Amino acid sequence: MKYLPLLCLPFLFPSISLAESTTCSDAKELYEGIKDSYDKTIVTRTVQMLKTSIKACGQTTQQLLGVDDKFLDSMAKESRKREFLRVKDDLDNAAKYGNTKQFEKEFADYSKEFGFDDYKNYLADKKQQGLDAEAKVRNSCTAVDMSKEMPATRNQDSVGWCYAFTAADLMSYKLKKNISAADIALSYQDDWLSGMDRGILGTAASDIGGGFIDNAISKSAKEGFCLESDVPSEDNQGGNFAENMRQLDFQGRNQILAQNLACNDLYSEAKKMFPKISLADVQDVVNKTVEEDFILGLRKKSCKNRIQAKPEVVSVQRKGFYNGYNDLISRAVSDEKYADIIDEQLSNKNPVGVGIDAYGFYDRRAPASTPKSVGAHAVTITARRFNEKTGQCEYKIRNSWGKGCSQYDKGYECKEGQFWMPKGDVLRRTWDVTYVK
Repeated sequence: MKYLPLLCLPFLFPSISLAESTTCSDAKELYEGIKDSYDKTIVTRTVQMLKTSIKACGQTTQQLLGVDDKFLDSMAKESRKREFLRVKDDLDNAAKYGNTKQFEKEFADYSKEFGFDDYKNYLADKKQQGLDAEAKVRNSCTAVDMSKEMPATRNQDSVGWCYAFTAADLMSYKLKKNISAADIALSYQDDWLSGMDRGILGTAASDIGGGFIDNAISKSAKEGFCLESDVPSEDNQGGNFAENMRQLDFQGRNQILAQNLACNDLYSEAKKMFPKISLADVQDVVNKTVEEDFILGLRKKSCKNRIQAKPEVVSVQRKGFYNGYNDLISRAVSDEKYADIIDEQLSNKNPVGVGIDAYGFYDRRAPASTPKSVGAHAVTITARRFNEKTGQCEYKIRNSWGKGCSQYDKGYECKEGQFWMPKGDVLRRTWDVTYVK
């Protein structure tokens, strides 16, 4: 039997150039993106791009995707219908807390497009509700701003320590010193084996997990707080915070097992996280501790002069309901109750920490968390203002994602990693509030 020479293949199969093949692949990828996003955002332009890509591919929509153009058009139309519902939600939420003018035209245009005949009456009711709310909010939403009295915005990087960064924010304001978030987290997770699922000799991936703001403050207060300069919470001379910690943990425990006091390499690694530590300190930790407590031993050596706070300074209050991911969609405290708690503390020039659904930071219209999809996060509210342009009261959110602003919804005014979020948007995504008396 003779094998056909390679040169015969183009005559046996349809001729498809590399460029056409790439275009077809791109079209399929674009279609998958549309399927994933049409219920969250308008895809009209993306569908038109897809049709153009399919045409360049040289196949029909049916041949390439198994659906026809009418189906693609229906997805585009459905995406606009869902956007209409989101705009309606915007209008409804705005009317509860202030002026609705920023959503009125968009709501009217969509109503005409989709045949909502009674939209004028509906809109008139919401406008009046909003005007009534604005008159009330304008008087109560007095300006207060504590953000300038706090350290620069920090970045929690690769660890789930948002609760500790918020706790550090609250205590930094109270003590008028830059308190270490990493030290608070290490104190909170001092059993460490439950804080990091390390496995045998560190072979398992570490899980540097979350916690509660109030518990973290109360536990740290018992032994005193540490300065950020002694135990930095970010950067660590470059690299990934969690990875630096894993590497240090791995090296340290191996050295303890070997009882090897030649610690120069280990000392260099330890300095990334604990810049104030000495070589003698590292040797002492290796000599006197068990491997499970290595990181904690370094922590104690790094912060020898802890800041003690009087009990009345660290009287922590947590209001609300958060007992686990399965309870996130349950609310034991109403929006109005949260508003009263937050506003009372802000009026007393006291920042508050909130447990919040962070999906709304990326997209203010994002669906709320469910037990299967949780945006559990903690941030600090540092200021309040009345926005004359929107007729809404706003809170200033101090996050722990660094000083950038590109990750936040474009509708939120942001600077140096802190952004203004309408009060209504904050309240409908909040499940607990923590403050220090």
